[in-house]
Amino acid sequence: MFFKVRAADQDEGTNGEVWYTIINGNENESFSLNRETGILYPAAALLGRAGSYRIEVEARDGAGSGPHSDRCYVDIRVTPVNQHKPQFVMPELTNATVEVPEVRTEEKIFFVCQE
Repeated sequence: MFFKVRAADQDEGTNGEVWYTIINGNENESFSLNRETGILYPAAALLGRAGSYRIEVEARDGAGSGPHSDRCYVDIRVTPVNQHKPQFVMPELTNATVEVPEVRTEEKIFFVCQE
């Protein structure tokens, strides 16, 4: 779950049933809003789309077709996380050589670490 908006209506039955709609701020369709639950979540991968978003949401009674509504703004900030790949750290001495003798022969295997 990304975020949940909630509006209350004191009416009973369908008149008290509130549905939600994104009104503005979703031009690139980055977010989806479940009209019945109010759960707002990413509709597309947000990787590489860091920035601020301001989504305007409407809550309307009568299962989304009633005469009464209210609006609010949801401010979202997407920050880049885990954008770097791991890198091996070389030994502090450049051109360091590690000797690993084989068990059965007189030959040696050399591993050379270089930057």
